[in-house]
Amino acid sequence: KLLKIADKLYSERADFEKAKKSLYLFQQFNKEFPTDVEGLWRLSMAYYYVGHLLEGKKNRFTRKEHFNKGLIAGEQCEKYSEKPKVECLFWQATNLALLEQEKGIFSLAFSLEDIIDLLEKAKDTDALYASAGAYRTLSILYSKAPRFLGGDNVKAREYIKKAISLAPNEPLNFVFYAKFLINEDNKTKAIQVISNFIKKAD
Repeated sequence: KLLKIADKLYSERADFEKAKKSLYLFQQFNKEFPTDVEGLWRLSMAYYYVGHLLEGKKNRFTRKEHFNKGLIAGEQCEKYSEKPKVECLFWQATNLALLEQEKGIFSLAFSLEDIIDLLEKAKDTDALYASAGAYRTLSILYSKAPRFLGGDNVKAREYIKKAISLAPNEPLNFVFYAKFLINEDNKTKAIQVISNFIKKAD
């Protein structure tokens, strides 16, 4: 029952207060059932969501704290899962990436291999999860990382186009593809990509 209430609140997470309440309930569920995999991946996801919305310098420590706890929950989820579970892998990778990003570009670079490994496992487990989220996140990582730290625009393009082919109704896939095109100084194509998506969107 507690998990269902928390799920309902999380589904209404556009209201930040409801997002925070869902995180609190996931925390309470985890205290009662610390090895429950369904509770753990939800906890990891909620820590990410609340953490990434905490803006400004004064919230930097709190963001790190959220991402770190989200990472731990993801690791525990993987530990207690009997077989590879995409939710455990995806939210673990997401929290790790954001935690290291908060620490700085070099910290992120040193963890890049681990993050990519988790996302590769996630996409191999369930490529469609989070609207091809693993492919989308891999594209973001490869496009943002400097070349000498593993950045690769060819891979970034391949991954975001794969995300679009797998989840053609997900706006984020088109948004990040457009950003990628803008970074390549191809604004005309970026506008076309977004315009075409808007035309087919309901």
